Amino acid sequence: MARIDNPQIAELYSKEISQMNLQEKFHQAKSVIPNNEKITIDKNTVISVYLLPKHKPVEKEIRPLLQNAKNRIYVPMFYLTHNDIIQDLIEAKQKRHIDVRVILDASGAKNLYTKHYLLRQAGIPVKVENWGGKMHMKSAIIDDVFILGSMNWTKSGTTNNDENLVIIYNKQIADYAAGYFKYLGKSIPNKWLHADPNPEGKDSINSCTDGLDNDHDGLIDSDCPYCLKIFHKKSSD
Repeated sequence: MARIDNPQIAELYSKEISQMNLQEKFHQAKSVIPNNEKITIDKNTVISVYLLPKHKPVEKEIRPLLQNAKNRIYVPMFYLTHNDIIQDLIEAKQKRHIDVRVILDASGAKNLYTKHYLLRQAGIPVKVENWGGKMHMKSAIIDDVFILGSMNWTKSGTTNNDENLVIIYNKQIADYAAGYFKYLGKSIPNKWLHADPNPEGKDSINSCTDGLDNDHDGLIDSDCPYCLKIFHKKSSD
């Protein structure tokens, strides 16, 4: 998360929340809140704010950043299915030899529309987390830019849902986020560069005892068939 101390940005979010809370306007029924200018925070920091689905961050800023990246693109993401973004990542890796890496949620890797296998085929390292489906970040580091918010990189996330996104131009913040991304990547065994762990079961750490429905099938811990095998094995031992 990010704490941004700026009245102009606070006003944008206040208007967005008022539409939903007071006017009961959601999704495409909302009015467009103007966000045409990048907001200068200090001499080292400029921020863009997008309030979806009325604003179009993928077309306006994310894809141009991906297409013009010079050094690195790191993407820790819950769901990653947006076809245009997938193509931009592949082209950055294969045509411009950018350092492209992805960490994906285990349930996101099981999603019917996942495209992470295309990234792997293109030579992009994609690690699927084995923490029990807990990669819920929706962010990216592109050179010296850090992107974060609630928007998954999917068509629904960009065109249908009520989401928010901030794009922070600040090298220090981007470097910090990149360091954390690498730290997370090292915590995931290399076997999950080539295979996908089940978000609940023996593949994922503590997922059968955390009291959570990690794979979103309505079954928790010992009720989950993947976990049931573990409990049966322990009882037989």
